[in-house]
Amino acid sequence: MPLVEILKGVRVLDFGRYIAGPFCGALLGDLGADVIRIEKVAGSEDRFTTPVNPGDPDREVGANFLHLN
Repeated sequence: MPLVEILKGVRVLDFGRYIAGPFCGALLGDLGADVIRIEKVAGSEDRFTTPVNPGDPDREVGANFLHLN
């Protein structure tokens, strides 16, 4: 069953970290919101937890980050 885009036209700034913030941003995006993730210049902390492919600089991002963003 497709989700109803009840938030179409709404812009959300996501300042969340780790699990709860990105998950909420994903839910709001599923409901049609335009979600913009705001991170530190060096990247959010959740980006670097549990690297998927350590040693490959292009793929050193965490599994949680990939799943939730």
